[in-house]
Amino acid sequence: MRRPSCCTQRLVPKPTFLPFVEKAQAQKTLAYPVCGEAYSLTAAVPGPDGWEMGQYGIRTPILSRSEILLPEALDLVLVPCTAFDADCFRVGMGKGYYDRYLPRCKNAVKIGIAFEAQRVDMLP
Repeated sequence: MRRPSCCTQRLVPKPTFLPFVEKAQAQKTLAYPVCGEAYSLTAAVPGPDGWEMGQYGIRTPILSRSEILLPEALDLVLVPCTAFDADCFRVGMGKGYYDRYLPRCKNAVKIGIAFEAQRVDMLP
């Protein structure tokens, strides 16, 4: 069985994950985050008809048409960043979805994805 990884769909001006997705699909089970109630995240592996256009025009898995993966089943999580510093601290979009989710991904390598222009000297 292929080890699952979680990545995010593109939200401009975030970097595109398309090259990663195209290469990874041959070797990995790709799960995508779905934002839920109480600022929760769910890792979903959508079926062929398991996508919808979600909030902000982002393609989002339909949970009822997806396999749901537990956070501890993931081996890699790509995390979108609004800003980051040299000490690997990050700022997201401000709701804390990933801040609550990442500690539960005990077996995963976590990699922040951002442009170099998003690097700052120090985060508050």
